[in-house]
Amino acid sequence: MKTQELKTPAFLVDIRIADKNAQAMTERIKRHGLRLRPHVKTHKTLAGSRLQVSGNFGGITVSTLAEAWFFRDGGLNDITYAYPITENKFGEVLELSRALKHFHIVLDHPSTLDKLDRF
Repeated sequence: MKTQELKTPAFLVDIRIADKNAQAMTERIKRHGLRLRPHVKTHKTLAGSRLQVSGNFGGITVSTLAEAWFFRDGGLNDITYAYPITENKFGEVLELSRALKHFHIVLDHPSTLDKLDRF
């Protein structure tokens, strides 16, 4: 298919440029002794996430629990949910913590930790 035949909006990526940028970021992070945990919110694709974690330790960051499940189902097992959790999500967060090798959450108040601990 030619690009002019695509229905819009369409998401197009020049894979050579994306790969070059991902490699450059990986090299830069490693020079500083850091670990990269890229956010996958924009592209929401397994191919994009694999490109981002190539050469890195493999952790990613998501904005929704649905994204966490999607990427878990796609084989990623170190995920940070980068949105403060609320009590109505405790059950699903627990499920994800059991389904993933590493699952990290963000809390915005000590009382949330107390509630989560009681849950």
